[in-house]
Amino acid sequence: MRWVHTRTEVSIGGYYQKYLAPRGLLAVESSFFGIDARAEAIIAETPSQGVVVSWLGNIYWEQTDWKFHLIGEYIYNAEASQAYINDAEPGYPSGHAMALLAGFKEIFGSKFDIGVKWEHAFLDNSGIVTPGIQFKPLEHITFTFGFSIYYGVASGEMMIVNLDPLKRQTSFGIKLDISGNV
Repeated sequence: MRWVHTRTEVSIGGYYQKYLAPRGLLAVESSFFGIDARAEAIIAETPSQGVVVSWLGNIYWEQTDWKFHLIGEYIYNAEASQAYINDAEPGYPSGHAMALLAGFKEIFGSKFDIGVKWEHAFLDNSGIVTPGIQFKPLEHITFTFGFSIYYGVASGEMMIVNLDPLKRQTSFGIKLDISGNV
């Protein structure tokens, strides 16, 4: 269910999926002073923890003259233990965590974009920092280069969500995108 009034939207929903706790959702989204903001609470009844409430808040700000954008997110995951049942895809880290993403497009009028992403779990002070560069030499071809640095203990929250099977603390990636119409 959704309710919209001027610049504010309120959503209420829920879902049930086999092997996962049923969940309810309350979300509020609005914009003020050029900043888009969203807050949501997720209520779940888990077999091991009873009723838990997880929440997140995020903001998005874009400065079009500088071609700069900033995204920030703060998360409290009350049911993190549910994310790793039966070798499921890793989810959010346990407890409190934050993420920031900042980037500039078309640096000095070039075909290069740069940015950095930082994620941090407060439970064990682990995290990941990922700077990256994107280059678009032609309309349908994009190269992306990124370097990830994980910090904290090897068994830390952010290493758990590390998709690398060897759980390396540093990695370098190159991606080529070719797009077009068929």
